[in-house]
Amino acid sequence: MRVLYVEDNATDAELAQTVFANQAPDIQLEIAPTLELARAALAADRFDLLLTDLRLPDGSGLDLLNAVRSDQVPLPVVLVTGQGDLQSAVTALRAGAHDYIVKGDGYLQRLPEVIRRLHQAVRHQELRSRPLRVLYCDPESQHARRVLRALMDSAPHLQFTLAPSESECRRLLTTGTQAGDEGTFDVVLIQHRPGNLDGLDLVRGLRREMRLTLPIVLAVAEADEEFAARSLHLGVDDFLVESEGFLHALPPTLEKVHRERQLLDEKAALQTLYDRHVQLLASSPTLTYRLHIDGDRRIPVWVSENIERMLGFTPSEALHPDWWWTHVYEDDRERILAAQDDVLDSGELELEYRFRNKAGNVVWIHDRQRLVRKPGSTPDEIVGTWNDVTAETIATQVRAARMDLREMMYGEQALARILERTVEHIEHCFAGCSAAILIADASGTRLVGAAGAVCARFGDLLEHKGYGLMSALQTIENGQAFAAAADRHGEAPAGWAALTAASGHPEGWYQPLPASSGRTPGVLAVFGGSASPLDLRNTKWLLEFALLVSMATKRTEQDLIQRQAFAALANTQDGILITDLKPSILWVNEAWTEITGYPKEESLGRNPSMLQSGLQNPIDRETMWRTLHETGYWQGEVWNRRKNGEIYPQLLRIKTVRDPSGTPTHYVGVMTDLSKLRRTEEEKEHLTHYDPLTQLPNRLLALTRMQHAIEEARRQHHGIALLYLDLDHFKRIN
Repeated sequence: MRVLYVEDNATDAELAQTVFANQAPDIQLEIAPTLELARAALAADRFDLLLTDLRLPDGSGLDLLNAVRSDQVPLPVVLVTGQGDLQSAVTALRAGAHDYIVKGDGYLQRLPEVIRRLHQAVRHQELRSRPLRVLYCDPESQHARRVLRALMDSAPHLQFTLAPSESECRRLLTTGTQAGDEGTFDVVLIQHRPGNLDGLDLVRGLRREMRLTLPIVLAVAEADEEFAARSLHLGVDDFLVESEGFLHALPPTLEKVHRERQLLDEKAALQTLYDRHVQLLASSPTLTYRLHIDGDRRIPVWVSENIERMLGFTPSEALHPDWWWTHVYEDDRERILAAQDDVLDSGELELEYRFRNKAGNVVWIHDRQRLVRKPGSTPDEIVGTWNDVTAETIATQVRAARMDLREMMYGEQALARILERTVEHIEHCFAGCSAAILIADASGTRLVGAAGAVCARFGDLLEHKGYGLMSALQTIENGQAFAAAADRHGEAPAGWAALTAASGHPEGWYQPLPASSGRTPGVLAVFGGSASPLDLRNTKWLLEFALLVSMATKRTEQDLIQRQAFAALANTQDGILITDLKPSILWVNEAWTEITGYPKEESLGRNPSMLQSGLQNPIDRETMWRTLHETGYWQGEVWNRRKNGEIYPQLLRIKTVRDPSGTPTHYVGVMTDLSKLRRTEEEKEHLTHYDPLTQLPNRLLALTRMQHAIEEARRQHHGIALLYLDLDHFKRIN
């Protein structure tokens, strides 16, 4: 029996299918979540009954009922209502619904019986309202007419079509088959007349040549046991001997064979439906089960065949009373025990926990249970479903870990703490595993850091083999992950199998950290075995964690470089300032405050033009800004004013800072105070030409000026006079 169930609640729909599959396999429940899909299903296929919820996302079940009745579809309709919708149910019955059922405790257990009862009532009404159509093959027309006249009054529900010959019988059956898959007739009645119509030969032809499946009744004048045996062997459903009472026995015999054939057809359809149901369950990702409640115990009584594909166990293994509890992951048992009785109070229970499959791997199970309540009795059964949500759960945990680790990075947590936290996340995601992170130095060949409790087991191994391990990482192409088993030293890169053995686990998975600056900064190692959930499906998550670790190490290196650069900028003798494009001062170093005399807090937010001395040509400043805008760089000598009013020369270099798109964002200026340099040059010049004691011109200056006077006299054609004074004993002083 095919039933279209219009239900928008996915949980209710799935539970209904589970209950029907277990308790009413003869009813095939097909789901349509909206009115639009329901109308499309009714137009495209044939159903025996329509079951619809009252409240739907795109309308009401009453709309669908009205559409069915308006189209004059002979389909029984049952309305499913919620609590308090009885007035709507009454309205539905008046509109042509056959029945209604209220959602509540145990309604799903009552629903199959309601559907069967209604279907049988409608079918019985159809049978009573439709005559039984009989193809009557009899070559003796007078005999046939007597039979038909006799039955006209006593069996008016029988509708006969007379075929006076074998050829006419075949023709009518062929035409009926072509017109509607044997729908023209319900039963074939053959009058066996030796010498005129051999009923057995006709039956043989109909069964073997035409493949006729309609029930056949054979009427004979007389018959013995051999004839009866041959008849049954050829496919006769029943035969009647024309004796006293023949006309009284004929109608019930025709009805009986018709009903028996209907039952056989229904049984075949039921078997087909059952086989299809088994196939669907076997291929479904959802495992279905039933538990019998015996006090505090939950005893498994049935489990779907797909358990073997999902977990590796056979149904018979899963029905052992202790099977489930012994395979629940140890750390989750206490939590499950605390919630197990919630299903008895609320009628529903949903849990996610870890479970060991037959191979010993830990998988995540989403367990959904619904209590089955039979009217007038205490609950004694639980119907449940399992879904393997390992991939989804690990993905969720990895996303949470990613957010946590990034917050630690942005919070400037120490690299060692970030690495330890990463190890904690990995061991949480992959139960039964141990993780370690090994970090190399800047050259990529020396081990400088390790995180993870398992590292305590390595002892001196890392000290002795650290160089070889880190050097080997640099030779791995594209940072591909690799495995190293503890008992197969020859199959793994040198040293890694020994590391796996030292971890205490049989298997080790190694994911090199993504390369940075041309080197592999380290490796992420996860150790496990048959009891761990880590396999090729999960290695992508190792790469995810490796990327996070690589990001943390790179960020730490960049922070170190930035701190070093900042220290260099802060301690240089040149003044440095950073401005925005206005320009307003955003940052200055200590040397800048010493050169200008302006404290940092007094400078921030102000325009650098506050340093102008007024000696600079405005045209020169316009040229400076135009060059800076065109080329992004300017350098030149300017005169500025200190806070104390002193005017001094400086060498100024300005560069434009741009973002990745090339848009200017800031200016960086570097100034060198030239006043000290100028004073130094002047002092050097003075010492060259004047006596340091008397401050009088020395011989070099006298000779230079004399040479200059001689050259000028030569050009002017006139003479010069030189007065030479000698001070006695002056050398004793100077």
